Amino acid sequence: MSTTTAFPTLHPSISVEEPLAAHWLAQVTVRLRREVCWLRHERRESHFDRLQSALDSSRLDSRRQEFFMQDETAAYLSAQLGQSPPAVPEGVRRGSFSWVVKELDLNPIEAFTLALSILPAIDHSCEPVVAAIMNDSSSVLPTLGLIQKLWDDNGNVLSLGDPAHKLVRFGLIAAQTGDTVWERPLVCPLPVVASLLMTDTSSEALQFVRGNDVNLTIEMRYAAARIGTGSLERGIIIPLIGRDGSPFADFAAGMGREMGRPVYRLRSRPPRGGAVDQWLAPWVARSWLDNSILFIGPDIFEADIPPIQVGAPAVIIVARTEHSTAVRFLDTEVATSLKAPRSNYVQRLQWWKEGLRVGEDDQQALSIIADCARRFRYERETIARLIDECRHLDRPLEEKELLTICRRDLRLGDLAEPVTPRFELKELILPRKQKRQIDEVIRAMRNLTRVHYDWGTAGPWAESGLSALFAGPPGTGKTMAAEVIAKDLKLPLYRIDLSQVVNKYIGETEKNLRRLFDAADASDVILFFDEADSLFGKRTEVRDAHDRYANLEISYLLERMERFKGLAILATNRKNDLDVAFLRRLRFIIDFPLPGPKERELIWKGCIPEDTEADLEFPFLARQFQLSGGNIKSVIFNACLQAAERGAKQELRMPQVIAAVAREFDKMDRSISLELYGPWVRALGEPDET
Repeated sequence: MSTTTAFPTLHPSISVEEPLAAHWLAQVTVRLRREVCWLRHERRESHFDRLQSALDSSRLDSRRQEFFMQDETAAYLSAQLGQSPPAVPEGVRRGSFSWVVKELDLNPIEAFTLALSILPAIDHSCEPVVAAIMNDSSSVLPTLGLIQKLWDDNGNVLSLGDPAHKLVRFGLIAAQTGDTVWERPLVCPLPVVASLLMTDTSSEALQFVRGNDVNLTIEMRYAAARIGTGSLERGIIIPLIGRDGSPFADFAAGMGREMGRPVYRLRSRPPRGGAVDQWLAPWVARSWLDNSILFIGPDIFEADIPPIQVGAPAVIIVARTEHSTAVRFLDTEVATSLKAPRSNYVQRLQWWKEGLRVGEDDQQALSIIADCARRFRYERETIARLIDECRHLDRPLEEKELLTICRRDLRLGDLAEPVTPRFELKELILPRKQKRQIDEVIRAMRNLTRVHYDWGTAGPWAESGLSALFAGPPGTGKTMAAEVIAKDLKLPLYRIDLSQVVNKYIGETEKNLRRLFDAADASDVILFFDEADSLFGKRTEVRDAHDRYANLEISYLLERMERFKGLAILATNRKNDLDVAFLRRLRFIIDFPLPGPKERELIWKGCIPEDTEADLEFPFLARQFQLSGGNIKSVIFNACLQAAERGAKQELRMPQVIAAVAREFDKMDRSISLELYGPWVRALGEPDET
C-alpha cells in the first residue's frame, strides 16, 4: 500500500491506505516524535524529577513551546501538524475510519484519540516510545495522561474518560482498568481496528452464515421488517428459542436476508471467569461498523454469566435451547422472544429419506426410518449429524443400530436415572385382568406411530404419547411391570429422581419439570414416576402464596403430561391422594392388588434362584401367608443368606424360609397367629434345624 502522509506510523514498513486514518496516525506519530525531542532536551539540561516536573508544569510548558519553535527538528515536526485533514468523500466505505468520524461527528481531539488507541495494534514500536514519554517502563499503552501531554489544547481531555463517551460507548475504545482515570489504558480492539483500516475484514472468529432455506414464522418476518426499516439508537437483542438441534443459524440467515444484512456467527467463547463485556463488545462494535447481524449460537453462553453490557447499536440474535437459562443484556432493547418452529413427522421423515437415500421401493428401510421419525423428534441439525454417523457403516443399516445411534443424543441430566430392565413379561405374576391391561399398554405403544400418522390421529391428539397409573400397596409389582414394558418395547426406562425435581423454592419445581419433559420429548422413552402422589397430589384451597404456587405446580404438571409424547408411568401407594383432574387425563389406570393364593404360589416358585435345590411346601406358603410379591422376594433372599451358612451345598429348606417369614412380618410390624406356621412353628426358635 502507498502512504498518503509523511509520518503514518513509527515503523517504516507499515503504511495505511485509508486517507483520514493515515492523516490522524501521522498526527499521532508527529506528536510522539516531537515530545521525545523535548524530553531528550529537557533531561540533558537538568536532572529529571517527576515531582518537580509536575510542580513546575506551567514554567516547563513555556520552555516546551519555545523549544518547539527554536529546535530545528521540533520545528519541522510542528510544521507537519499544520496539515488539514482530508475531507471525507461521498460513498465512503461503511465502518472505515472516515465513516466513523463522519457518522459520530468526531472533533479533532476525538479523532486524534481514536488514532492513538489504534497505533499499538498495528505498530509495536510505539510501546517503548510511550513508556519513555511517561517515564514509566510499565506504561506502554496510550492513556488520558499521554493525550494531555501530546495535545496542545487539552481542556477537553477528561471528557474522553467518561464511560458514556461515544468512543467508549460504541466500543471503538475499550477503557481498561487503572489506578486513576489518567492511567487507564485506551485500546482499540483488534476486530474494530480491522474494520476501521482494512477493506478485507474477514476473521477466524466470525463465520459467514449462508444458511439453508427455511420458512420463517410470521413473528420472525415481522421482527425483521420492524428492525430492518428503522435506524437503531442502541443495540437490539433478538432471543431465538428452540429445541436442541434446531437450525438456529438458518433462521438467523433468513431474518438477515429479510433485513438486507449479512449474518456472521461468533465462534469464539467468552473467557472463564473473565470480563464477558470486554470480550463481546468488540464483536458488537464490529457488527455495527459492518452493518451486519451478530449471531451467537446456543453453545456460547453458560448459565452463570452475569448481565452483559452492550453499547454499539448492533443487531444481535442470541439463540438458546428451551431448557437453558436466558442471558441478560444491559443498555439494549430486547425484542420479543422468537420461537424456532418444531419439526413435524413429515419433515423428519423427509430428512431421513434424503440423508440415507432411501427410495420409495425400499419398504423395509422406509418402515425403519418412519418409526425413527416418530420416535425421535429431533431437529434438522441433529438428524444431519446422526445421518453422518450412519454413513460410516459399511453395510445396510439395521433397525437396532439406528435406534442405538439415535438414543445417544438423549440427555435427561441429573433429574432422571436410567434403569436397566431385568424382567420379561412371562415373569410378571398378576391377576388376569391386570395382565391383560399391561398387554394393552404394550400394544398401544407399538401401534402409536401407525395410528397417529397413518390413521390421522396425530393432529387432534397433538402427537401425544401415553400415560398410565400403577396403583397398589408396596411390593405388588408396579416397578417390575414398568421394567417388563420397557424390555418388551425395547425402550429406555428412566426413574425420575423426585429429590432433584421437587424444590422448596417457588417456581423451581416447574423449571425442573420443564427441563425434564423438554429433554424427554425428543425421544420415545418411558418416564417412571415412583411415589407419584408427592408430585400429583390434590390441589388445595388457597390460603397463602405457598398454596397458590403449589397448585400451579400441579396444573403445570398436568398440562405437560398431556403433551408428553412418550410413555409416562406413575406409581403410587395412595391413589386416593391424587388429583381428580389428573386421573381423568390418564390413558390407563391399573390397580395392583395384593396377590391371591394362586399368584403367591407362582411368585414363591419364581423367586427361587436358578441351580438352587428348594425343598419347600409352596402351596402351604402361598395359602398361609398373605405377603406381596416384594415381601416374598425379601423372604427368599434372607433365607438364602442364612442357608448359605450351612455349607457349600446350594439348597433351601423350610426352616430357613419360615424363620425369614417371621422376620418379614416383624419388619412390617404385623403380628400373626402362631397357628399359621402349622407344623413349622418350631422353626421360629431353631431356624437351622433340618
